[in-house]
Amino acid sequence: MDSSLIPPDFDAIADSYGVLAEQFQRVGNLPAIDSGQNVIEEVRRLGAQVQEGRREQREMLGRIETALQGLSRDSTVSNRNVVLRSENSVVSHVDTPLRALWSYETGSMIRRFPRTVGVFTSASCDNGKPSSMWWSIIGLGGSSFISSIDKKTVLKGYQVWEDGKCRAMCQHVSEDELAREAFVYKHLGENPHVLYCYGLEEVHQGVHSLRLEYAPFGDVRKFIQQHKEAPLSMTIRMRMALDTALGLKHVHSRRVRHCDLSCRNLFLFHDYRVKVGDFGGSLIEGFDELRSSVCEEAAYELPLRGREFWGRPTQKRDLFALGSAIYEIMAWAPPYVDLRDDEIEEMYAAEKFPALQGIPAHDVIQKCWDEKYGSVDEVVEALQVLVSQRAFGRHDGKLVALM
Repeated sequence: MDSSLIPPDFDAIADSYGVLAEQFQRVGNLPAIDSGQNVIEEVRRLGAQVQEGRREQREMLGRIETALQGLSRDSTVSNRNVVLRSENSVVSHVDTPLRALWSYETGSMIRRFPRTVGVFTSASCDNGKPSSMWWSIIGLGGSSFISSIDKKTVLKGYQVWEDGKCRAMCQHVSEDELAREAFVYKHLGENPHVLYCYGLEEVHQGVHSLRLEYAPFGDVRKFIQQHKEAPLSMTIRMRMALDTALGLKHVHSRRVRHCDLSCRNLFLFHDYRVKVGDFGGSLIEGFDELRSSVCEEAAYELPLRGREFWGRPTQKRDLFALGSAIYEIMAWAPPYVDLRDDEIEEMYAAEKFPALQGIPAHDVIQKCWDEKYGSVDEVVEALQVLVSQRAFGRHDGKLVALM
């Protein structure tokens, strides 16, 4: 195929993909990929097709997801090692037609539009040499690092500074995005079901990060992946689902629409309480300057159902995504976990959703997917009934607490 058809963005992705493929193959954790060279050829082929206007981009991103899922499954491959091996490129400037942003921490793909992805680099900001001090970094997002030095709060930003030195940076400067997210958090105010934000903090001259509360158990999706063989009790999971709905209820009460709700944006605390977070792409009704710039991952995305893509009501989008989040918590796996994004989209377009037989809260999930709820308040009420039914039972003829 004529290489002139391949935009530089896909060349960068292919090069990065090949390096990551080698790293994962070394630990035997790269399913369905024979070699790094095959990965490079596949990415470039799909990149050329995208450039030609074909709808193959999701297949490409699905392949990347398959290759990188090992990141969250194998503790021998850390985020920092991957970044160090990749030297100066991981993913560079994904063009807006893709509506794509990759999340390395959770092994899931986040589609965002219009936005580009910065290059993660392990170089010191001062001298360009790799740094050996990565002890504070606990996660990577699409265009930001998550770091913590005290396990009480975290910093979310595009540069990481340790002991007065820049230890990691993204090529994309995300000051505007961080300021936007800080504004949304401030507008939301404090709520027990929403991640607490302390505001923007200058970590170096002209460089800011968001100071957020630390979630000791990480995000819900990562927790599920790490405890796949030892799921929490259904009673606890039902309460987690209710916490999620209560968080979204507060969000909607403040006229905020999340626009990217999923279990990777739900954070788990002591006693397995859940808080909603990550409002980087959220919108506030009435604020034109805060229009939605993101969309949900495929398994959480409301089908068109005769509407234009951006014509789908944002409240309905959040409610549909809430149904998928409840499903992931109750089923202990994402919807259609074994399907590619394009396959999920086809199933949803045909109104074929995951089977719900035997899954608690199945009626609530189905109604979310079918757009039967007018507001998140109705979801909260339905879940509260289910939680109450599981929280109490009869013993020796008396009503007793089971939780």
